Amino acid sequence: MDWRSLAPTKQDALQGRLKLVVAALLAVFLLLWGRLFFMQVVDGPRYRQQALTNSLRLVPQRAPRGLILDRNLEVIASNAPSLSLGLMPAPLLHDPERREEVVQRLAGLLGQDAEAIRKKLALGEPRPFAPVRLATDVDRGLVLALEEQRDQLPGVVVIEESKRSYPRRMAVHALGYVGEITEGELESLGPKGYRRGDLVGQTGLEKVYDSVLRGEDGGYQVQVNAAGREQKVEGRVPVVPGRNLVLTLDARLQEAAEEALGENSGAVVAMDPRNGEVLALVSHPDYDLAAFANRILSKDWQALAGDDRHPMSDRVLQGLYPPGSVFKIVTTAAGLESGAITPDTTFDCMGIYWISTWPYRCWKEVGHGSISLHRALVESCDVYFYHVGLRVKVDQLHQMAADFGLGTPTGIDLPGESSGLVPDARWKEKTQHMPWFPGNTVMMSIGQGYLLATPLQLAQLASAVANGGDIYRPHLLKRITDASGAVLEEPAPQVSRRLPCSADTLRAIRRGMTDAVNAPGGTGWRARVAGVDVAGKTGTAQNPHGEDHADFISYAPAEAPRLAVAVVVENGGEGGLTAAPIAKRLYEVYFGK
Repeated sequence: MDWRSLAPTKQDALQGRLKLVVAALLAVFLLLWGRLFFMQVVDGPRYRQQALTNSLRLVPQRAPRGLILDRNLEVIASNAPSLSLGLMPAPLLHDPERREEVVQRLAGLLGQDAEAIRKKLALGEPRPFAPVRLATDVDRGLVLALEEQRDQLPGVVVIEESKRSYPRRMAVHALGYVGEITEGELESLGPKGYRRGDLVGQTGLEKVYDSVLRGEDGGYQVQVNAAGREQKVEGRVPVVPGRNLVLTLDARLQEAAEEALGENSGAVVAMDPRNGEVLALVSHPDYDLAAFANRILSKDWQALAGDDRHPMSDRVLQGLYPPGSVFKIVTTAAGLESGAITPDTTFDCMGIYWISTWPYRCWKEVGHGSISLHRALVESCDVYFYHVGLRVKVDQLHQMAADFGLGTPTGIDLPGESSGLVPDARWKEKTQHMPWFPGNTVMMSIGQGYLLATPLQLAQLASAVANGGDIYRPHLLKRITDASGAVLEEPAPQVSRRLPCSADTLRAIRRGMTDAVNAPGGTGWRARVAGVDVAGKTGTAQNPHGEDHADFISYAPAEAPRLAVAVVVENGGEGGLTAAPIAKRLYEVYFGK
């Protein structure tokens, strides 16, 4: 046997080595292909997001809200520059460890709870390239600290925006405040273009005209390096500022009204009776709108919400008070229009009126003697109107009150207005489970009992008497303008209804109101203004929870009215003593006296 025939040839050895090389190359190729497949297909989205984030960054810019100005273009709500901190979910979506590291670092820098940041970040994940706002109105020192740690805080952006500022503190409840959109609001406003993190009006004019004031956000894209440092601007979306509101308010008169009411709890409303424009409206106590320019602290909110004086409540729209003797205007109209009385009808007032064994007293204990309608209005005799109410009866009183706008919202362009209450027999049977008694009619005839009205309704009532019977819808918007001041919209005055009263009826009421201020014995004499004839009616409303409320409605000049004023002072006692001097101050300012 030739053993050499069994040894491998050089060719066989070469082929074996070649196979090993091919196998090794194939293995390397398969390994590279598998890694490439994993990176491109399995983990591709994460790397694509990282690549995009590492090269381009969106820097959002919030549109400044439109200005709010008074009728003379005095700015009463403006904007101040502000920086907010946001976090884009995109760079952290597929890296839980990095996300938690960023959350913990931000919680320490911002002094916030880490769990709260996690929740916000989770809510923003459906829009990974839209920053989630974490902090508002951050100072420059914090911004610099974040920049120093930029490579450790992927996705963090500084948002340029503005916050509300108030050159003059006034008309707090009317202006209202803005706040970050809630999840509930997002459901209804999302289809209208609102997004998570947007600031929206929460109360007052800010809420009613939010779509006018909000503007359109913009921003720009910047190229960044691996460390997250900005290199250059790649593109820009211009910011469109919100449109401006020019109000019917007169800042000078508004300030005078707030000063005149002082620290009293209550409300003041001033209107132009010729068109329904609201020139001043005050609700006190109020609160500091600047506290809401950013996110209000929980402890501050709790303090406001728990305040026994209810500063968050808008007494102009939501305060419900018995109108007291102011309602005698309605009783007079019902009596004259029904024929139950005439301007010459007289009744005897001995200081007390009896229904069976129940006494109903006049404010003047000794009585007014034999008294006419005119003197009854001037001196506010209760017994006279007891007689009128019993002659008219409750249904006609109820109807006339409704015709004057009581028991129904005025429709002013502010949210949350109360209706008030004008009772009748059906209402009492349904809610009190008792029949209507003559005593209920007696009390209603002088504005007491179950009857409730808002200060705004009382101002509307005074305006209707002043202008001859037109009930205008009160409004605060005079016009909408763009940033240059060009008028975009100017709503026309609206007449809600017309009083079903003859010229003679209104003439009798107006004459009585004029002499109630200017004639001897008039209960509203403290509202007299030299050179201007003021017409008015005082009221003192019984309050089961303390001292009586004081109110006063009025207008001037008596013959050609240009201003109507309603004042309600909680626990103020007599309307002529407390409320009338407040109205006087407004007339002095308005007419330059």
